[in-house]
Amino acid sequence: MSIRIQQFPALKISVCLLSTVFLFACAKQPELSPGAKHVAVSLEKPPANCKFIGKLHDTYGNVVKGQVTATKQLRAGAVDKLRNEAYRQGANYVYLVEEKGIKSGAFDYDGIIKVSVTGEAYRCK
Repeated sequence: MSIRIQQFPALKISVCLLSTVFLFACAKQPELSPGAKHVAVSLEKPPANCKFIGKLHDTYGNVVKGQVTATKQLRAGAVDKLRNEAYRQGANYVYLVEEKGIKSGAFDYDGIIKVSVTGEAYRCK
């Protein structure tokens, strides 16, 4: 005796939803553009020979991804997105001003699901 998914519409919907959730959860980390690899990120204020370009802010993660991704990978993804944006603006140095781990109580999960980073972009000589 075999069971067909068509016989159970609720099962069919559940399988589709779960498949979609896992696709989003397994999406790869943001890619660092080639030029952004040369953008330094530091907790130290920039040297005196640097010119301020602007403030930056980015996040990485979501309710699903956060449950299946280590916090350090969420942080790395957020910082890589910040570096990409800094490079697009012509910066080669980012002073990391703030970093937050955002928690969620969704699905009885109380861990970090998203990391938010704020920085200042500089062009140093």
